[in-house]
Amino acid sequence: EDDLCDALARLDKDHRRLRRTLESERRQGSFARDLAEALDIADTETEVFSIAARAASLQMAGADFFLVTTRDGDLSWEVATEAPACECKTARTCPALRKSRTLRFTPDSGLARCARLIDTDSHAICSPVGAGGTTLAVAQASWTGPDRPELQLSIETLAAALGARLGVVRTLEEREVQAQTDPLTGLPNRRAMQAMGEELGETGDTFAVIACDLDHFKQLNDTWGHEVGDQCLKAFAQVLRDVCRTSDLPCRPGGEEFTVVLPMASAMNAMVVAERIRVRLRDASARLGRPFTVSMGVAGREHGSDFDDVLSLADKALYQAKGDGRDRVHLHDSVVLDEDDIAA
Repeated sequence: EDDLCDALARLDKDHRRLRRTLESERRQGSFARDLAEALDIADTETEVFSIAARAASLQMAGADFFLVTTRDGDLSWEVATEAPACECKTARTCPALRKSRTLRFTPDSGLARCARLIDTDSHAICSPVGAGGTTLAVAQASWTGPDRPELQLSIETLAAALGARLGVVRTLEEREVQAQTDPLTGLPNRRAMQAMGEELGETGDTFAVIACDLDHFKQLNDTWGHEVGDQCLKAFAQVLRDVCRTSDLPCRPGGEEFTVVLPMASAMNAMVVAERIRVRLRDASARLGRPFTVSMGVAGREHGSDFDDVLSLADKALYQAKGDGRDRVHLHDSVVLDEDDIAA
């Protein structure tokens, strides 16, 4: 009878442990499915990070969650529910990234504990987030108090799902960038220009457009060859980058034609920018050893009803600049700039 009671007690204990294990696996499976469905509709990294933060708050209550992405070897804290738990700045200094596996650290880990963890009394689990053989980020959980080994499965599930979606999102973003980039100059192309034009049309914000055309470019190509012509195109593209603001969009729709879209700028503001471009090109082309010039036309939202209308007016002003002798800037309504404004 005693042996039977002991056997029944052990059986009950094993049964309860098995039920807890099955319940934990059921919750993890449900979490993994819900997470995958949520991430499937994320189109940007920002949306992925937002979903990761929400998932961690639900699945790992009581623990702080961190997501650190890596690009070109540098780490960037994208999600941090509290102050960062470690001092890692680069992928090279993160043990989980170097070893490409999940690492658990406890207060009594001794010499094996990561020296870059800030709180010596905390527990931490760090799991690499990878896709296609490339590590994209590190998911980290940190907490104080009793050990919670069950969190390792949760954070590994989260890391695996994040890696799959981040890999897809980054691939799509890279393809979109390639689709909107001129391969020769590296500037945005016509597609990118139209996308910004549509956005400006929806917001109703002020903007201006500079239409640019390199003077006598066919003659330059015929005289010096297409390789020199390509060098001239690249040189002008660099001039645009140097002169324009980060919010502006210098682009190459095609051939020797370039366009600059200037959000939150009037036509007069754009005239000043265009004149600076013209003067800067004079110096840049002289250094290149093949002096060439550019003609430009300017129009702003005050002149047209929408982006396509303003672009068309800027093109007409460009043709007038060509007709007036080239190497000049012409404003749509022929207002003349004050010399002090140009020199400013």
